[in-house]
Amino acid sequence: MMLGIDGQEQLVNFLVDLLQSESAPARRAAARALGLSIRPVPDPGGPPGSGPAAVERLAVESLTAALRDPDALVRSHAADALRAFSAPASLPSLLPMLQDPEEEVRFAAAVAAGDLGAPQSLPVLLEALRRGPPHRRRQAAASLGTLGAAASVPALMDALGDPSRVVQERAAVALGTAWETPGPSPP
Repeated sequence: MMLGIDGQEQLVNFLVDLLQSESAPARRAAARALGLSIRPVPDPGGPPGSGPAAVERLAVESLTAALRDPDALVRSHAADALRAFSAPASLPSLLPMLQDPEEEVRFAAAVAAGDLGAPQSLPVLLEALRRGPPHRRRQAAASLGTLGAAASVPALMDALGDPSRVVQERAAVALGTAWETPGPSPP
């Protein structure tokens, strides 16, 4: 079922309020749900500051603030949700998360920043591709392909021999993307 703009606005307002909860599990759920809550809805017009763009802006601003949450899973879910929005405005807040003490947060921030074209994510993505569990290696390969950095080609070539077939497939697709798209150089 797809929500109209009024339903999306109500849902986003509820989830934004829930991000302020004292309960870490509630904040985690809110951050995760925000990444899934916004779907394209035709803009019906209306006063400035209303409509789908305003709802999305509120969600992105709230998720960006959640990157500073004391709970690592809230930070991780917020970074992952920001990736779903493809919000370049969130990049300045995502980049410091590449130094987060928690690996889960660093990885989520690297995937989001990499998908936004930030070369600063390259070291974290390469490390995940080399040493992460299979699900992270798969996602790292995909994000490296999106990033399109030539510096990722040797690691992606190595990943073609990964024990996981899914990682091999993602690496092959990423290699095609990396060679087609002139991407950023490493920092």
